[in-house]
Amino acid sequence: MQTPLLEAREIVKSYRGEAAQAPALRGASLSVAEGEFVCIVGRSGSGKSTLLNVLSTLLKADSGELVYQGRDLTRATETELNRLRGSDFGMVFQMHHLLPYLTTLENVLLPFMKGLSPIPEKRRERAREVLSLVGLASKQDRLPGQLSGGEQQRVAIARALAAGPSVLFADEPTGSLDKTTGRGIMELLKRINATGVTVVMVSHDPEYAAQASRRITIDDGLVVPDAA
Repeated sequence: MQTPLLEAREIVKSYRGEAAQAPALRGASLSVAEGEFVCIVGRSGSGKSTLLNVLSTLLKADSGELVYQGRDLTRATETELNRLRGSDFGMVFQMHHLLPYLTTLENVLLPFMKGLSPIPEKRRERAREVLSLVGLASKQDRLPGQLSGGEQQRVAIARALAAGPSVLFADEPTGSLDKTTGRGIMELLKRINATGVTVVMVSHDPEYAAQASRRITIDDGLVVPDAA
């Protein structure tokens, strides 16, 4: 049996100030193999986005284990996690979070802007490569306000790919887009997955979820067998 690339074991997560409510995650477990395209689905409030944020290390679980490449990340320091997020993990959100005064290329390079230090040409070359991958090579000098909503989301995806991650996490990446544009984003994610990048996505849309290689259903904070 193939060793999972990423595995969550009995993850529990509650939010402070919500003591009277059930935890967002109540012992959720799942595993993701290298090269998979997994979609996490579930009704609103089921815990799917919380689970994605724990998997991507943006949220720390109250208990349980998060294992990546055989290493338990729940024991990692914040410095180690920051390094991991800057190399192995990429994240795409529903809203693109682009800076309006930076060009498309500059927004892709944003994670590498540190003070007044110049960005190495190798980073710039990689940024141009991923812009070409998402179909925006000719628009690298445009500002976000000069792009459509779908193009802005493509810039956000390019930014998440700029460091060459092994895993791309996407939280409702089509949620703010119309159907035609959303389908284009799904085709892009499938092309990215075909290059070897593991994709873990959250979606409430059955049409998009069906395009993943595997669907994982979460209900009331627990991963449940998928009847589909």
